[in-house]
Amino acid sequence: MTEPEPLDLLDTDYAALIATDYDPNLERLIRAAGESPRDAVVLTRLVGLAQKPLETEEDWQEFEAVWGKLESDE
Repeated sequence: MTEPEPLDLLDTDYAALIATDYDPNLERLIRAAGESPRDAVVLTRLVGLAQKPLETEEDWQEFEAVWGKLESDE
């Protein structure tokens, strides 16, 4: 079994991600492809958001916020 890598997330933040269409298996695949742990989390979240229709302003704001994290070095 591999050791988990620190993601700079609180356990509650990670639990919230999983509760909202977050796929830890996809995150592992993205990390295995060479992305940083942080970018793997952001990309996985972005894929989860893109899989559902973005119908409300709040949906779009959430999508844009995650996209912004990918473009920034936060």
